[in-house]
Amino acid sequence: MKTGLERLIEQVDLAHQEAASVEALARSVRAALLEHIAIRGFALDCLERVLASPALADPGPVWRNPPIHANKELNYKFRVFFWSPGYVNWPHQHNTWSVTGVLHNQSSILVYAAADGPRSDRGSFIVERQLVARAGEVGYLLPGCTHSVGNPGDSISATFHIFSDSPEEERRRNDTIWYPTLQAENKLKGRRFKTLRGSAEMLANIGGPRSTRLLNRIFEIGGAKVKLACIKAMTTIDPSLALSRSEEFYASLPASSYEELSALLAAHRSSAQVH
Repeated sequence: MKTGLERLIEQVDLAHQEAASVEALARSVRAALLEHIAIRGFALDCLERVLASPALADPGPVWRNPPIHANKELNYKFRVFFWSPGYVNWPHQHNTWSVTGVLHNQSSILVYAAADGPRSDRGSFIVERQLVARAGEVGYLLPGCTHSVGNPGDSISATFHIFSDSPEEERRRNDTIWYPTLQAENKLKGRRFKTLRGSAEMLANIGGPRSTRLLNRIFEIGGAKVKLACIKAMTTIDPSLALSRSEEFYASLPASSYEELSALLAAHRSSAQVH
């Protein structure tokens, strides 16, 4: 049986064959993603591919979040991004079409119009439109749109992107043009942590055996804060399992985390006794 992600790939491939224009293609791909984005199994399909990246287990080099799917013949790729609370990225212009859906929590989108003067920073733009998209919502952008994406919430959010590339490889360096600002942080900073922590928070909401397996994977490769997020997620999904593994959890965490872990497990012991 095909997964939701595999079915989406088939739909996007078919859209490339049938669409009569760039706008028709973007609309068709948007409709395809809208069918899947709110389904828990689809989110799990995405997280399984993200967490399967061998480089994610290495905390040393900057993790560059490779695509979870890429079609080099049709020049498109799928990516999942995790966003820190309050973060907004640099204004940037896409010269190819793209489709974006919100997998977890919410995402803000600022669409800019050019102002007078050189477009070297955010001050050279006027915000034309601003909106907030919630989990399950999907939109598309056509070539030439300048915008910023962010997270207006108070916890990590996740978005699913379908990006197209120029057919000619020499043009691809200009597919996206960034306008750096001092206000925005380095877009690579903390990417691995956000991915692991955000994945754990998503899995807590999804539940089930697949989520437990993925939480075990995250627990193995994450640092202390990520491990605590995994334990919190496990107590939500399967409290008895979390309690039975408490000794293992203590052995895996630094002493500075013991108090937080003790409070977390004690709360679930009390809850278990009440019920």
